[in-house]
Amino acid sequence: MERVEELIKTYAAIDAEAEDILTDRQEVKALFQWSSSYIRVRLQIVELNDKRNKTREALRQLKQITSSKQNQQSWVCFANTFLKTDTQACIDMLEQDIQEMDAEIKSLQDGLKSKVAGLQKMEGHVQSKGFQLKGIRLEELWEIT
Repeated sequence: MERVEELIKTYAAIDAEAEDILTDRQEVKALFQWSSSYIRVRLQIVELNDKRNKTREALRQLKQITSSKQNQQSWVCFANTFLKTDTQACIDMLEQDIQEMDAEIKSLQDGLKSKVAGLQKMEGHVQSKGFQLKGIRLEELWEIT
């Protein structure tokens, strides 16, 4: 009878350890999903930033061209097709693209903060004070003073 009770206790201990392992495994899986999501967003931000910088370079070159000549036409590539359009129209399109990329980068960065906070929570770290603070805009600064 004692032997049976020892076996039951042993199997209960093994079962508890297995349960702990499964729980740890689920936590690691959740942590991996959060971290891969974080990495994916960071890569999107880097790609958008590179694209925005190239657009700024193109915009700067077009502005230099228009400062020297009036009513200039420029070649622009749209979906693997080159079109000759008014340079000022190209400048306007590029400026709009930069604004859209800025807005998308900002939204990705704002979403990234919550992902980092979740990742830190899963790792058991205490969230830094002021982590969720947002920068002040120039207009808001003038309203304060």
